Amino acid sequence: MGDAAHTTHYSIGSGTILALEDAIALAEKLCGEQGLVSALDAYQTERLRAIVPHQGWARNSARWYEDLPRYIRLRPAEFSVALRARRSPMLPHFPPRIYCRLYRVVERLYRLTQESAGLRKLRDQLGPKAIRSGG
Repeated sequence: MGDAAHTTHYSIGSGTILALEDAIALAEKLCGEQGLVSALDAYQTERLRAIVPHQGWARNSARWYEDLPRYIRLRPAEFSVALRARRSPMLPHFPPRIYCRLYRVVERLYRLTQESAGLRKLRDQLGPKAIRSGG
């Protein structure tokens, strides 16, 4: 399970999650398949596919640490953004300060859309009640 079955760079912090997902998948296959060999084959096929995104994130994260001098002079808030975004395949292709600005803009847009979605939901729930009550 986990690192015994497949490894990723430790910096993405997914070892425990992968091990738990492996255990769940193995239990499901053992309970649902006809025979041990087919269960293990199905498990291996599923988990090999599941690890692919993690391995990409791990490569990007490892590269971030190898390129630490590129980020070390950032202001603390920018460094924090770069550290959080270290899995991103786009980060190495932008100047770090530009990436941090783009990141902040996207975060603001996301928050605005979430807030407006929440307001629309509230409107949709309260609007009919206000109309019925004459409000």
